[in-house]
Amino acid sequence: MDKQNICAIQQNQWKDKIINEKLKRNDKNIKSDLKQTDKKKIKNKKKRSIRRNMRRLKKYLEDQHKSAPHPLIVIKKKIFQHVKNHSVILTNMRRKNIKKKNVTDGGITCYSIKYIGDNVADLFHAMEIHPYSNLHDINNSNLLGDYLLILCEANEKCLVDDPNITFIPNEVEDDDYVLLMMYVHNTCTSNLLQQLPIWDNVMDLAEIKKSKKSTINSSNYNHHYGSTGECYSFGVRNAFSTSQCTNITITNYAGDDSSTMQKYKKYIWDNFDIVFKSFDQKIPGLSKYLNITCKSMEHQCKGTELSSYMNNHYNKGNMAHSQSMLSGNINVNAMTRDIHCEKDITYTTIHVPQQQENDAYIVFEFQLNPLFSLKIQVLQNCSFTYSAYCLAHRQVYTYGFNCINLSTYSTKRLYNHYRLSLNRLKKN
Repeated sequence: MDKQNICAIQQNQWKDKIINEKLKRNDKNIKSDLKQTDKKKIKNKKKRSIRRNMRRLKKYLEDQHKSAPHPLIVIKKKIFQHVKNHSVILTNMRRKNIKKKNVTDGGITCYSIKYIGDNVADLFHAMEIHPYSNLHDINNSNLLGDYLLILCEANEKCLVDDPNITFIPNEVEDDDYVLLMMYVHNTCTSNLLQQLPIWDNVMDLAEIKKSKKSTINSSNYNHHYGSTGECYSFGVRNAFSTSQCTNITITNYAGDDSSTMQKYKKYIWDNFDIVFKSFDQKIPGLSKYLNITCKSMEHQCKGTELSSYMNNHYNKGNMAHSQSMLSGNINVNAMTRDIHCEKDITYTTIHVPQQQENDAYIVFEFQLNPLFSLKIQVLQNCSFTYSAYCLAHRQVYTYGFNCINLSTYSTKRLYNHYRLSLNRLKKN
């Protein structure tokens, strides 16, 4: 073969190689575009799902019976298969002893235990042997996978017939469950939590007391089911008298505007930012629905004077804002005497942050029925979220000097004030 033919063959080979590479690049670009398109479709689908669920909560604005939404997060069969071994399933839900004079009281709920997952079976077996123990230590040593779920069958008549309850994010099928409680030992986000300031149990508390008063009235024996200790609150609250415009009965907690208190508000929001991420690592997207009623309130009042209160949060770029936290609390040596349920409009989320007092931790009790209570020793850097309306509970003990925990939730009273304020603004 002469030199000229060899050169021609080589040139053709190079041309084929260039053409093939161009085709590969085009295929890669097409696949990348399709992937991005799919991602956008999934993202938009999730946004539409959240908007649909927020619109469903609009019916409570015009409710003549003054019921308030209590969204319960639905755990579908596909998700349940992933969390099954970490779950406890309850059935036969009953509610009794409702104090009718208290419009936010939820009485006491009671269940039968239907199923206990393999990864939490040892914990429950230990509790059966020692039913009257004050402490049941839930951490890596006896909780495989670092988390625990308490679920209830979604088709329970007590849930379906309750006008306050809305199922989120989907309509309920026969094999669905709803989330009553999730406990997470935050090992998956501990590196992020370690970047936050360590709470000084003496100096930080003294600083807060200069600008804030505790919202717990310890002199009242029956204050909030016999609560004792101290609670310092930030964010949105009820205003018990109308403002100058005589329309709005929502305001912010006293002292929030000072630069020092903004630092502590940032501390609360930053902690919950990481807590929400730890929940989402167990059940993706869970945190978006924990405060969905507050998210709907923000959208409903757009364009009104109420909007400035609903959107007055710390750092709108962080996750805690995107999950629509309206308020946060620093609780010191807080305990509750009576087991109870209460008509909140969100889940309650509690976190025990890292503190200089190494021995600080709390014990929280969930009563599943009169014969069986789950007492959780919540150590530092541990968190849980629960339905205060559907799961009877109380904080039993605190240990360590000036032990603190952080909490966030929104109440039916706040919703009633919001609803009345919005109706007044629309009429005027």
